[in-house]
Amino acid sequence: MVIAADLQLVTDALGIALDRGAGLEVVSTIGTAREAIDEAARLRPDVIVIDYDLPDGTGAEAATAILGHNGTAAVVMMAKEDSNEVLRSSLEAGVAGFVLKSAPLAELIKVIRLAAEGKLAIPRPVLAKVIKLQRDNARQGWDRDRAVRELTDRELEVLRWISRGLENRAIADNLGVSVNTIRGHVQKVLEKLGVHSKLQAVVAAARLGIIEL
Repeated sequence: MVIAADLQLVTDALGIALDRGAGLEVVSTIGTAREAIDEAARLRPDVIVIDYDLPDGTGAEAATAILGHNGTAAVVMMAKEDSNEVLRSSLEAGVAGFVLKSAPLAELIKVIRLAAEGKLAIPRPVLAKVIKLQRDNARQGWDRDRAVRELTDRELEVLRWISRGLENRAIADNLGVSVNTIRGHVQKVLEKLGVHSKLQAVVAAARLGIIEL
């Protein structure tokens, strides 16, 4: 795991707490967006924890660059506020998790572990706010009927399992198919909904009324 935050004290403290107290291996702690992008490319970690406010850019900008080169990584965004702009840019970047900096360490650890397992890692109140934001800014020409027509019954079923927080392995076990088959379904769901992450897929589906949360 890589941690990028604007203060060295924060990265060092988090690194020690997660590495020693939570048993999560931290391989690098850095302080800028550029370093986060470079370290992610060099180390290819499973999880990158990024502060939204970095001295040379936003965490969302860094996340976009990182996921453009390593789509299998899980990016967890830390932010001091959940304003519309922070949520919008984080969602568009494709983050797997979101946590406020005011949250207790236990919540950050939970979010990191969920993200690492491929599960949704965003608090329900924040998720509800994201869905409302997306509903208020719905893209022109995109409607529920079209989305429902394009998604197959199996893809809708996989989407519902994703919304319940299940990772690919668990979905595969529930449906009696291989993990590779589920990965294929997930990719099709993302493509048909025009999104880049499971979180974005759930938000889009909830906004369109395809699933209920």
